[in-house]
Amino acid sequence: MALIDEVKQVCSRLASVGWRDLLLQHGLDITATNLQQELIKELPAINRQIAGFEDFAFEGKRAIEVGNPSRSLLFHALASPNVVSENLSAYPTFAELEIIENFVYGVQPPSIQDLQVLARGQMLAIAVFASEYRPASETVQRQHADMCFSRTGVARVGTAQPLYNGKLRGFLPSFEGDLKETFRVLPARYSAYIAVQRTGNFQSFGPLRFQNGDNTRLFWVPLHKLFNGTECIRGFDLQVALNAHHVNQKLRRIHLALKNAGWNEPDISNSPFIFTDGIAEFTTGSDFSTGLLVPVVHPNLVEAATYQGKLLTFKVPPNSPILSSSLSIPPVMNARHAPEYVHARHKILPNGQQENLNDRKNVEAVVRAGGYDAQHYLDFTGDGSIKAICPELAVAIPRNVPAYSLVSAPDFFPSCDQRELLEWTEQSVPTRLRQNLWEVPPETLSDDRFAPNLQLENVDFRAEDKTVTAIVSLPRQGSVQQRPLNGSPTIRQAYLPDAAA
Repeated sequence: MALIDEVKQVCSRLASVGWRDLLLQHGLDITATNLQQELIKELPAINRQIAGFEDFAFEGKRAIEVGNPSRSLLFHALASPNVVSENLSAYPTFAELEIIENFVYGVQPPSIQDLQVLARGQMLAIAVFASEYRPASETVQRQHADMCFSRTGVARVGTAQPLYNGKLRGFLPSFEGDLKETFRVLPARYSAYIAVQRTGNFQSFGPLRFQNGDNTRLFWVPLHKLFNGTECIRGFDLQVALNAHHVNQKLRRIHLALKNAGWNEPDISNSPFIFTDGIAEFTTGSDFSTGLLVPVVHPNLVEAATYQGKLLTFKVPPNSPILSSSLSIPPVMNARHAPEYVHARHKILPNGQQENLNDRKNVEAVVRAGGYDAQHYLDFTGDGSIKAICPELAVAIPRNVPAYSLVSAPDFFPSCDQRELLEWTEQSVPTRLRQNLWEVPPETLSDDRFAPNLQLENVDFRAEDKTVTAIVSLPRQGSVQQRPLNGSPTIRQAYLPDAAA
């Protein structure tokens, strides 16, 4: 089916539930007979006084601006979580938003030569980004609503299926009627783009929270989204697939760090010391986009580990360092090669019975003394990569850059934003109080400039590609940043982490 026909289906469904009347106030008729002509014509009567359209890019003049979602009025209307009205009885699905987004890039598909001109002589690559459309206050440039990108995505594990709220344009971590112990998984959305590397530029594209030296660092900048079919790049019939690979090796890392904890090779190369299944998968649901990575739902966030048909335990080392009442694994040369702390408060007695050390008043002293067998627990988090596969472009654009993917623990403070906390600390807290305000400052990962997930077995690091990629902002062409994706203060959609990728 041609893209315009898919767009017609979206517009037809939404027109009858209030969207036609809303968009007519801007001079846009989504029921026009020649819909494509209607979408690309200049709109002289865009009304930015209507709620939700105040932060639509001032340069935007059309319902669809070729290659630019933030200047496309139709995309802004459907994607912005601020565009809500009592006169709208339904909102676009996640999949419908992607149809409109693809049409932005496909209404006049560029050629490879066009993209090379746009790259200004820089080498093109196929790069994967996590992305979200955000109101102006949540973008890098904070001038208008914009599409934001990250080279790292964060999904959140949970005990229930994801729940998308069309009105909020995001996924809810919980919903009225859920049990209080329910955590809904929160997906991360990934897409493949043709991209180039450019040095940071505070005036033109960022990155977020620009630092000294960013003007000499290289940042991946998306130029054109890739999607299936003949309307993406002129002269090509593309088939684009995203492959996900994640690994959980927490228990393995623990035993590499704790040499006398009871397990060594070859056991620690087996599951559950290390595993790749049951972490996250791309959804195939019709209401979701093709690049939605959804953590696998499990009945519990953690469970007792078993190995070879028995409970898996480890020997808590004597004279152990502790973090509160958990076993602590110190860093080596300021680098962590294993989890920072390990649960060690369920003691397994010689008869196989379990003693809950939390019931002891001196639990910290018991853990510090060590010398007992403790139950190992595992969770279903992991980290890994998202790689784009597009055979038709393998010759024209051979370089392929995967995204870094984190499948992490639930966010217990979904309405609390790290960047906002940092800015409040820097701007509103008196200098004399800042030093003692946070025991651990809520620094965002994007404030560091490190390659992701080095997975060092020792301190010797060799990288084939030594460039550092982080998040940037493109006020004129879309913005790229690194911070948690949250379309509104009350939800977590997919996640953009505060991490350099």
